[in-house]
Amino acid sequence: MAKITMNNRFKIRSESDQGQDKISGRLPFRLFFRLSPGLMISIYNLILILFFALILPFLPLIYLFSKKRRQNMIQRMGFYTGIHPGKTGKKRIWIHALSMGEVKSAIPLVEILRKKNSEADIIFTISTKTGFDLAESLFSRKPSLKDIETAYFPFDFIFSVKRVISLINPDLVILVESDIWPNFLWVLHSKKIPVCLVNARMSDRSQKGYLHFRHLFKNVFSRFTMIFAQTKTDAEKFTGLGVPAGKIFVTGNIKFDQKQPLISHEKIASWRNLLDLSEKKPVIIAGSTHPGEEKSLADFYTDIKKEHPGMILILAPRNPERACAIADDYMRKGIDVSLLTDIEKGKKPLSVIIVDRLGILAEMYALADIAFIGGSMVPEGGHNPLEPACFCKPILFGPNMTDFTDIADMLISGKGALIIHNTEELCHAVHILMKDDAMRKTMGNNAAGVFHANSGATLCTLTGLQAIKTF
Repeated sequence: MAKITMNNRFKIRSESDQGQDKISGRLPFRLFFRLSPGLMISIYNLILILFFALILPFLPLIYLFSKKRRQNMIQRMGFYTGIHPGKTGKKRIWIHALSMGEVKSAIPLVEILRKKNSEADIIFTISTKTGFDLAESLFSRKPSLKDIETAYFPFDFIFSVKRVISLINPDLVILVESDIWPNFLWVLHSKKIPVCLVNARMSDRSQKGYLHFRHLFKNVFSRFTMIFAQTKTDAEKFTGLGVPAGKIFVTGNIKFDQKQPLISHEKIASWRNLLDLSEKKPVIIAGSTHPGEEKSLADFYTDIKKEHPGMILILAPRNPERACAIADDYMRKGIDVSLLTDIEKGKKPLSVIIVDRLGILAEMYALADIAFIGGSMVPEGGHNPLEPACFCKPILFGPNMTDFTDIADMLISGKGALIIHNTEELCHAVHILMKDDAMRKTMGNNAAGVFHANSGATLCTLTGLQAIKTF
């Protein structure tokens, strides 16, 4: 069970001093980052105005020719947001998540906030289209969350930020993990609206970058009312930037509180029937893959079929819009492939099935014999390995799990996951696991054990939030 603790005496002076020494050797940078916060935000806005002036002539072209931008550009500018004004005297809670991963992380917190504040308005913003679509899909499927209002997060132009904050008029703002912008925090701080960073983490790479501009980021992060860090190490990194220790609490990782997707035996049987998955056909699910990984998986599949001719590969690209292009590449390699939406329309499922719609990967892990986590064989930081873990599935991932370092380490040390570095190692690991049913089952149970042993962060976070008077 995670415990909430205040970190009063964290000391990483050597790291911060090193960062400061690097800055001090560069006089122009030193002078700039020693300016007052008000002057720095003014310079920041001047830079944004110049940037906006440069891109303004191209905005009509971007709007016309970029489908992704067209669907959210105007809303993110702060116009036609669809946000409804609140009723007088009714509490308003604004929760923001950057994209799909943060949306999934936020669900346990959203559910407990809704339960504890049944009369409050909850507005949930997202920055990306894929994250927005996922949020709407998840909320629509949960009766208790259907009344939550979804909208796009504004660009950090001062006019966009001020307009959206004025529309929402929140009593409390909660940022999940990331997407931290100076104007956004500055305006909230000036209006005395409490804003908290929950499930906060800081990678070694991010810390190194922040320390180069320590004075600037000290001012940015100090605008938070509270920061709820995943681990003591993350908390130390924030204090190392100069954030007051009294604002930082260690609560654990709310990803461990995500509920196992509700999928009945009947639903599993329905999926198996639709995809023609008999018990004799081993299933590998590669979830949230990125460009570059699909080629490696094609090579892997070609090799593994020699030992396991009945093997089925279910591949779910992080961006489903890439599904058709991936299918074309696989067919050129002589691999039989079908899209999930075509199968649902009556097409016969083939050896490789590509998932070309959002919101179903988590429950599809229930079909897997082995799960591979995408974004880990390329420098993308990996994706959430707890989704297959909660189904007792053995997990494989590459060396680039920097966005989930602690979870990956827990799964490896708990013997629920293996790290693989290339196609050959992936083939070897899958071959060994498919030959040994007992090993595969034990590894899956170990993964589930790690998942269940680290729950409780959401309640700890709620305890901290309740300490805020306006909450």
